Amino acid sequence: MLSMSGNTDQTAIIYNIVQFSGSTVTSSPPTAIESEPYAPWPTLTGTSNTNPPTFTKVEAQDYFLQVNVTSHGTENYKVYFYVTKEDDNGNPVLVGYYGWDPTITVA
Repeated sequence: MLSMSGNTDQTAIIYNIVQFSGSTVTSSPPTAIESEPYAPWPTLTGTSNTNPPTFTKVEAQDYFLQVNVTSHGTENYKVYFYVTKEDDNGNPVLVGYYGWDPTITVA
């Protein structure tokens, strides 16, 4: 994950997703989908008080993960990811490895 506006020097990369308990309520594995490669970012013209601001389209690749709901119940899984930041030369440097354990409940 990376800010599409480029206003951050950190990146989070998901490298594994594992179901660890509960019933299976989503399709597996998640599918990586490329989103529309253009996103509008406001560009002020004139003074900083311009209202409404004008918009330009900036090319930016972005991806998201998708699953389909296939059943009802509760699914617990673990998302493993690592975070990097840019050094003074713009090269990625590892910050650390992390895990997150969200739950999906489908009534």
